[in-house]
Amino acid sequence: MAGAYKGREKYIQDGWGDNASRSLMSLLRSLFVEGFAMHGVIPSDLADDFMPQIKEGHFYKIRIFEVVPRLRKTHLVVPLETELFFNVSTQINEVREGVSKFPDYYFKFASYDQVMIRNEKCYCLTDVIVVLGQTTDVKPIVLNNNKGSVDKRDIFLTLISGKKIRITVCDPKILELDITGIIRMGYKPVLAIDGLYIKDNSGNKQINTCSTTKFYLDIDIHEACDVRKRISKISF
Repeated sequence: MAGAYKGREKYIQDGWGDNASRSLMSLLRSLFVEGFAMHGVIPSDLADDFMPQIKEGHFYKIRIFEVVPRLRKTHLVVPLETELFFNVSTQINEVREGVSKFPDYYFKFASYDQVMIRNEKCYCLTDVIVVLGQTTDVKPIVLNNNKGSVDKRDIFLTLISGKKIRITVCDPKILELDITGIIRMGYKPVLAIDGLYIKDNSGNKQINTCSTTKFYLDIDIHEACDVRKRISKISF
């Protein structure tokens, strides 16, 4: 089989911190011409062979791969029951021509109601598009099972519906979201967040970043335009 892939290099890790378990090296979101997407997986024993061949944002033709039932129980980036699985015969070739027919981004933005019904039993990660509101200062939290501590901050966000959610951003993702720079912008930007992990915690909904979370500020997509049109109607 052959497919086209827009590279995005990320480890999927279960949990926070450098000691999080790492069972598979994952290629996230294989994008096809029709906008269809799959979660791609490179087994850890083949990672050294394939990962040097790909760079985020580049396009590749992938040949000789398997389509298998999903192996991971959590942290998938696409809500499908199958995955694109690399094997020893898989071939990767970069594509430089004709790539404009592929989408630049792939999101499945969740509504407030969808966020509220998801938890750790949901095997796929969650995307949201929001208006950034208040943030807390960075402070350390102690991890479970004596795994040390990690810095975190909470950010408060408003969905297009006007409903608000709180997300916990953990190190190293804190550095990727430049709060000081955003404050200096002088307005409330639209923020697309890709790959959030949701779980229930003592009756509350806990929404966390994970190793694959990405932030996109004022991204040029039609959903962001819709949010901007509603900004004046949203009460912060």
